[in-house]
Amino acid sequence: MFFFTTTGVSLELFEGKDYFTLEKYNPYAGRTLKQLRDSVLVLVDRTSSSNFQAASLNQFINDAQEEVLIELGDLALFARTEETMTLSSVTNDRTFLPSYVERVERIAWPSDGSPVRWTYRDLDASGLPSIQIDPAPGSSGSSYLVTYYKRATELVSDTDRTIVQRWLDEAVVAGAARRVAEQDSDARFS
Repeated sequence: MFFFTTTGVSLELFEGKDYFTLEKYNPYAGRTLKQLRDSVLVLVDRTSSSNFQAASLNQFINDAQEEVLIELGDLALFARTEETMTLSSVTNDRTFLPSYVERVERIAWPSDGSPVRWTYRDLDASGLPSIQIDPAPGSSGSSYLVTYYKRATELVSDTDRTIVQRWLDEAVVAGAARRVAEQDSDARFS
């Protein structure tokens, strides 16, 4: 048996037969809000959301997504990314991070990758983390290579995708279904 795979295409030779399949979806991309909502409704044995408010179900899905990321912590490698950012000090050498950054893992100089000394300061009024970089970048800013974990965005539109990858997004469905069952005593799991 010979198995050969490339991005999006797999070719398998078995018993002298060629099987060629083209993947129809990215196996790493999370499902859309609509797909997650439909899966939750199937799991709790409902064919429509007429008895259940879609807004409540969407909130349960968002809460479950956040719960999965919290439970995984540093193991949520799909939420980890690296980007060159221009950061600047505002007041008291505080540097505020973009809103899509959940937490920083490493800051380095982009030229050679050598680490930069930094510490967490606190959260601002909207919950965004601030850090202190040594030496401070000043008000004009400096470029840094930042390794960070992305903040989960709230799923609002039916086409919004969860940050949780497909191989793990069933945990989001199960978490949302549990919340439905806790609120609705008539819910039955199929």
